[in-house]
This record gives sequence, C-alpha cells and structure tokens, in this order.
Amino acid sequence: MKKLTVLLVLAVVLVFTMGTSAQEFSAENMKFVGGVTYNTYDGTVTVDGTALPSIEQPEVEVGYGFFAGGQYWFDPQMAVELGYDMANSKVDGDDSSISGFYAKFVYKANMMFDIKGGLGSYSMKVDNPENTEGNGLGILIGGEYKYPINKEMSLVGTANYRMLEIDIDNTEVETLINMSGFSIGGGVCVKF
Repeated sequence: MKKLTVLLVLAVVLVFTMGTSAQEFSAENMKFVGGVTYNTYDGTVTVDGTALPSIEQPEVEVGYGFFAGGQYWFDPQMAVELGYDMANSKVDGDDSSISGFYAKFVYKANMMFDIKGGLGSYSMKVDNPENTEGNGLGILIGGEYKYPINKEMSLVGTANYRMLEIDIDNTEVETLINMSGFSIGGGVCVKF
C-alpha cells in the first residue's frame, strides 16, 4: 500500500508540475493509446537477498498482453500518460499474469517518435496450488513510433523495458521474483 501511495503522489506532482506549462485545458489535447504486447521476463527468484541456485529457479515463459491509456498533451512536446498494463506468462507451467496501473512522462522527440518513462504499480498472480500472489513497484522506459493514418488516428509501435521485482506474499522469508523484461507491441493512437 505504501508503494501505491508513493506512486500516486509522484503522479499527482508530475501532473501539477506539467499543468503549469499548459496554455489551456482542452479535450483536444487528449489522446487514447492502446494495443497488444509481447513480453519477456527475467524470472530470477531471490530469497532473503540471495538468488536461488539455477537448478531451483522457476521457468518463466514469454507471454502476450495489452495496454490502454490516456495522454494529456500540455504543449506540443510534453505529455503525461496514465493507463493500465497487463501481461500473461507461465511460471513452471502454471498460468500467471502481472497487471497494474502506470503513469508516464512523454516527450516528443520528433513528429513520429515519443520517448517515455515512468512508474507502475503491479500485482502478480500465479494459478498454482499455492495461489502465489505478490506486488511490486516498477520503472518503465521506452519509446513509441507513430505512423499517421489521418489527423485523428495513428498506428503505433512500442518498445519498452520494465524493471520490476514482485514481493511474493505469505512467505516466511522475503521472496522476490524479478519480472523485468522487454515489451514490444503494436496498437493505435486516437486523438479526441
């Protein structure tokens, strides 16, 4: 809960800081982004700060997911994006997913490419006999390429890196699983 509070405070500070540079609030400055993703994961487990031997490490498979968010452009170069990210995987053959809300700062590098960075608050669930669950705060960095179809819509290609360690709940000792990895996706961006 403390991590979520920190994330929300940082997002609010970012929005209000960026808001001072906004010329006027308008729905015309809003964009919707969404699409599907292909995700990789590190999968390393540490117990009390020590990585498990490689033979005991779980097998974490790549997986597919989706993202959806809204962007508010304060000026032609800067925006903030708030959204939801979900990615599936398999951990030792059991279905699993990470999902959560994110807040990103967006900087327009040129007419077709945006650079993004931000924070996400994620939860993880593994459908195994133990019903493994956990939470973690992650850092997101990456970029987005937009190919315009018309004035209101663009096709989007994304490439991101998610730095994320999930703290597994209900364990006697601190157990973390590293769910860091690359996310490559495609979707659409629609301007209101």
